[in-house]
Amino acid sequence: MACRTEHPLARMKKVTWSELSAYDYMSVTKDSGNRFLLDLALTEHPTRPRWYCEAQHVSTLVSLVEAGMGVAAVPRLAMPPDGHPTLVSVPLVNPVVSRTVGLIHRRGRSLSPAAQELYDQLLASKHIAGAKTKGMKANGQGTVRVKPSSLSQSLPKSYKQ
Repeated sequence: MACRTEHPLARMKKVTWSELSAYDYMSVTKDSGNRFLLDLALTEHPTRPRWYCEAQHVSTLVSLVEAGMGVAAVPRLAMPPDGHPTLVSVPLVNPVVSRTVGLIHRRGRSLSPAAQELYDQLLASKHIAGAKTKGMKANGQGTVRVKPSSLSQSLPKSYKQ
């Protein structure tokens, strides 16, 4: 969850979705895969937050939070590094919502410099909790996998056609 450093939730070690519902909550549009995961995970949640503002892109949400417009559930990788002067990230729980991030490349082929930099940053990132990096090589071989939490709820009615 993204919020400003002076926000009441910024001092908490973790925030529940119920606690989040008491604040101005912003979300990405239904076209986003992130929104789909959130809606799916919160289908049966009794006090799910109600958004008052939608943005097309996660980066826009982060900017709106930084401008003081409210709070938002955004991927940890979308947040600036710890120690940012304005923004803080607090884990959302009950339920925890996550997704798998993967990088694929052809065996025996080198990555482009930009792709290699992305790969190296993902490996070094402390934002990927639980990533297994054993056997990783700097030349881009191997995989990074974050196991998502189980989302056993049914598809939200708003996504059914």
